[in-house]
Amino acid sequence: MKKIASLLLMLCSTLAFAADQQSQLRLYVFEGNAPVTDYFVWMDKGTKYTANEDGASLFNFSAGKHQFSVSRSGYENVNLNLDVAEGEYLQVILTQQKGNPVSHVAIETSKEEKQGPLFSDEKKQVGEPGTIKGRLLSSEDNKPVANARIYFTGVAQEFVSDKDGYFTATVGASDYSISIIHPRFATQTVDGISVVAKQTTEKQFDLSPAGIALKEFVVVAPFIQGSVASLTDERKESNSVADFVGTEQMARSGDSDAASALTRVSGLTLIDGKYVVMRGMEDRYSTVLMNGAAVPSTDPSKTAVPLDLFPASILDSIEVQKTYSADLPGAFGGGAVKLRTKKLPEEDNFSIKLSLGGNTEVTGKDVIDHKGGSTDYLGMDDGSRDVPAGVPTEPYGYFNGFNGMDDAEVEAAGEAFAKNYATTQSTAQNDFGASLNFAKLFSAGEYKYGFMGYGAYKNKWRYREIENNTYKASDAGTSLKDKYNAEQTKYSVDLDGMFSAAIKNDKNSLQYNAFMARKSYRLTNLDEGYQSEGGYNTSDYKLEWSERQLLTHQFLGEHTLTDWLKGNWRITSSEATLDTPDRRTYSYDDRSGSDTVSFGISDGETNREFLSLTDSTLDMGFSLNADVFKTKNFTGKFTFGMDMVQTDRDSQLTRYEYTWYKKNNIPEDIRVNQNPDEIYSDENIKSDGFIMVNNTNPADGYTADQSIAANYLIFDLDMWDRLSVVLGMRSETYEQNVHTFDLLSTVDPEPIDISQSSTDNMPSLLATLKVWDNFQIRFAMAETVNRPTFLELSSSSFLDPDTGKNMRGNPNLVSAKITHTDLRFELYGEGSDSVSLAFFAKDFTNPIERTLEVSSETVVTFDNAVSASNSGYEVDFRKDLPVLFNGLDMGISGNYSSITSSVVLPEGNTESSQKRAMQGQSPYTINLMLSMDYEPYAIKSALIYNEIGERIVQVGKNALPSVYEEPFKSLDMTFNKEISDTFSMGFKLKNLLNEEVLYTQDGKVYMRYKEGISYSFDMGMKF
Repeated sequence: MKKIASLLLMLCSTLAFAADQQSQLRLYVFEGNAPVTDYFVWMDKGTKYTANEDGASLFNFSAGKHQFSVSRSGYENVNLNLDVAEGEYLQVILTQQKGNPVSHVAIETSKEEKQGPLFSDEKKQVGEPGTIKGRLLSSEDNKPVANARIYFTGVAQEFVSDKDGYFTATVGASDYSISIIHPRFATQTVDGISVVAKQTTEKQFDLSPAGIALKEFVVVAPFIQGSVASLTDERKESNSVADFVGTEQMARSGDSDAASALTRVSGLTLIDGKYVVMRGMEDRYSTVLMNGAAVPSTDPSKTAVPLDLFPASILDSIEVQKTYSADLPGAFGGGAVKLRTKKLPEEDNFSIKLSLGGNTEVTGKDVIDHKGGSTDYLGMDDGSRDVPAGVPTEPYGYFNGFNGMDDAEVEAAGEAFAKNYATTQSTAQNDFGASLNFAKLFSAGEYKYGFMGYGAYKNKWRYREIENNTYKASDAGTSLKDKYNAEQTKYSVDLDGMFSAAIKNDKNSLQYNAFMARKSYRLTNLDEGYQSEGGYNTSDYKLEWSERQLLTHQFLGEHTLTDWLKGNWRITSSEATLDTPDRRTYSYDDRSGSDTVSFGISDGETNREFLSLTDSTLDMGFSLNADVFKTKNFTGKFTFGMDMVQTDRDSQLTRYEYTWYKKNNIPEDIRVNQNPDEIYSDENIKSDGFIMVNNTNPADGYTADQSIAANYLIFDLDMWDRLSVVLGMRSETYEQNVHTFDLLSTVDPEPIDISQSSTDNMPSLLATLKVWDNFQIRFAMAETVNRPTFLELSSSSFLDPDTGKNMRGNPNLVSAKITHTDLRFELYGEGSDSVSLAFFAKDFTNPIERTLEVSSETVVTFDNAVSASNSGYEVDFRKDLPVLFNGLDMGISGNYSSITSSVVLPEGNTESSQKRAMQGQSPYTINLMLSMDYEPYAIKSALIYNEIGERIVQVGKNALPSVYEEPFKSLDMTFNKEISDTFSMGFKLKNLLNEEVLYTQDGKVYMRYKEGISYSFDMGMKF
């Protein structure tokens, strides 16, 4: 008990007293060694008080006699009568043990005549002063522990560790016990610390996070990787303007992947549920890193990485860095999403989780579908969608047939394709998911090592009824051109896995990570409507199977080389693939004028397309961090690093089409047949019937490579523990090559080689002024670039796999330049309480945007605008609410962003408006979360609200206005309960408001649909 009391006494010694010399009392309640918060205090039979998250209560009062009463369920009340002197501060420690209703009471005071047992009557024999130079590190991740209190027995003085974990104590020569306390770490007392006169002794102390050393503390106030409290501290100490989302918040919000988790961050929104938009700038301006390494995208039309690839279960936390620092890639726009995968836990574990759910729009209903492969439920094609053996895949040009093949061979090739055009009806089943986690830890001497793994499977059905309209423009304004109503069914399967192995000691750590994310879906889409140009009704079908996969191998190392020099390195190999085999499109229409709709086979409607894309990325880097000087008031650090990223892409789209040998002379009985599989029967595929044609254009395939070599230098100067200035410079040598063919050359394709290269220097500055210990101001400036992607430079035509739009690259694109300015005010309270206000401005030169081709209203391309600007402010807060009754903890957090932007267009542009916002920019975002935990029943629950403002999704050309996504509001709810130490259950509801997703053009409906309310119930077991 003495050690616990001495450990805590030092917290009182630095309290500042008011001018009237009021007295203070700090109360702690422990159950065993773990602080608890579920107690109440009455002072002088009046005001009722509760504990803060550290299990402490603080009272200020005048000198004289006072009465205190402490009550906690299951224990007898503790009543104290105190006669307090002026300016006195006291410490009361109650220690309780399960099964014993009587509390142990210890009282300590600052008044010598009242001092209790901590101040021994036996005087310690001390000699001339000596010095202890200590450093405190977290045993979990070897990071420094700041703001810990250090108390030497018998010394009426406390010492505090700085932001690098160091403290220096000069005390009389003797042997001491040192007590170390930090509200986020397990309390620790170390005996036998010898101080030698006139000498400096260096000592390192490893502190265990409280969630590891004190298991009871995990429920009360966890300080583990990914907890709200730990990330609040990291945000406060960060050398950048950053926001964090951790495992605790992701679990509370019911987030299944990184994409949904990021909707909780101020200034962030999502496109298509997977691409992050930061501060109103579209997804091309977002950088995604996994453990510091670049991640390739699985989508050919995007520079951004689809964040729904990363399940929340493998993530420790997500950092969103909104200001640039030189250790980040120079292609930085709105910000960087830094994914951190889980590290090895401190104990063995094995757990499984099962979930069952659905959606109000689809579950249990009969919906449109089509025949798939026998292994679709595994997220893998069984090979039935592959190009049949013997069918040529090389480009031959439009309608040239299979060159070099006779009629019999061409007929055999056409018959080899599966007869699978017809749609079917399927009953949508419940969503199902299963996952398992395991970890095994070992130790040998100073080394800790082990491995952990994660695996998950999930499938779900989703259905949309979509209204689609297109418009034409005239002097009188816009008018309806085509009107379609669509049915769309999507059956998706997710497979995820991760394996990690690590070994570490006090100075070194090595880790290997293998990660696989696979997302597959079967899509059936039917558009029915009126085609105004042809003057007929049509039904357009699209049947698609798509597989996206990311496979990553990563080696990481961290090393303490000397007391003043550290190093870390990484080697990451990643492969991202997209396979869309046998995408089929066809249509029926009434253009013949008869009462019976006919199969449309005259204008290339009956396509079979095979898309295959592979991105291979090698990312290597290292950095050295040196403490170059450290004085009483100044600390200087240098960081030097080098990065190398090499990406190679191989993309090929292969197109086939059935065409009638005389094209317009198709027998009527074939044309009006309502079963497309019978139309393409083997009897109808022949030299004087249907002929399978290879329509692949040479420009449908391309290869590309990109290399970036960078070095950077960062200088971090800390002055008086109040002002920190971080200066950085990054130099990148960039080269990109795209090899394709002229889109219009068919018989003799003309190759097109596009190359871009540059050397870019990107300076950065961040200054942090700590006005008070809990209030600081940050200011940042930087210059960065935004470069065109492979496809944006290619002249090839391709289909966007997400929107279904035809797209075409622009070889004349140039890189954009961006200047950033940020100012943020941060105020921190008790625990994780905080509030911040940030202002930002970004200026763009030559920003790259998606636009419509001048000659087309359906083909999307890319252009450089002259310039653009983006500015706004963000408010972010987190607050624990007053306790309403014993055991209930409530908290509220949220953020609001307001953003404005404008684009300067080039002379002679064909846009419908000469002034507009940047594409993808929302003028505001709102996020709110109310959390409610009831400890006596081990219940955690939350309500989460999200709203985004309207944004341009497609820039208009000529007289046709831009397309906007209108504001959207969502409300989610989560509930989790621990039934026992080994069994838990929970449920979540998503999109409770079920608002209509609405896109408009010139104020008219362009597209709209409802997503439905999703629900799920899960059960988990730990072994």
